[in-house]
Amino acid sequence: MDKVWEDFEPPTGTVAQYLLGEIRVLANPVLLHDLIGRDIEHQLYQGPVEAWRERGIDLSPDGKPRPDVAFLDPERIDAEWRDVPASVLLGVAEVVSPSSAAMDYRDKTKAYARHKIAVYLIADPRDGTWTVMELVESADGPMYIAKTKGRFGDPIDLKLGGTPVQVETAAWHQYPEHS
Repeated sequence: MDKVWEDFEPPTGTVAQYLLGEIRVLANPVLLHDLIGRDIEHQLYQGPVEAWRERGIDLSPDGKPRPDVAFLDPERIDAEWRDVPASVLLGVAEVVSPSSAAMDYRDKTKAYARHKIAVYLIADPRDGTWTVMELVESADGPMYIAKTKGRFGDPIDLKLGGTPVQVETAAWHQYPEHS
């Protein structure tokens, strides 16, 4: 499946994700979706933790999804990477779209936990909320618990690789009701 993914060209007006052994094609999100990821990236530009948008991450054998934001230690970045190894990720963030809600809340939560990504931030413009999920070990294996929740406008305190980081959300907005 990796070879198929490497050569895959999604149809115009769509985006694709390779996750849990499937290539999933979704409608392009509205611009508001991208503004949240871009805002996170701008806030964490050239700091002790960097936010990279739309970088593929390697969750082999579960796929190579492209989270909206990947949090990385700038000292560990290898410019030769095509897909960032899960083992070096400090965390990921997803911005929920109406068409991707099940994937963001169910499928990616499962895959990211399985690959031990310590922090998973979910921003949901459908209702103007965010949730910080932290990895814990359970009898069933690694899983996330909701550490903190808030509304757009509330700052988000993250601990990424031991480094405290604050993300301001005052510029984030909900989707219009017709989205």
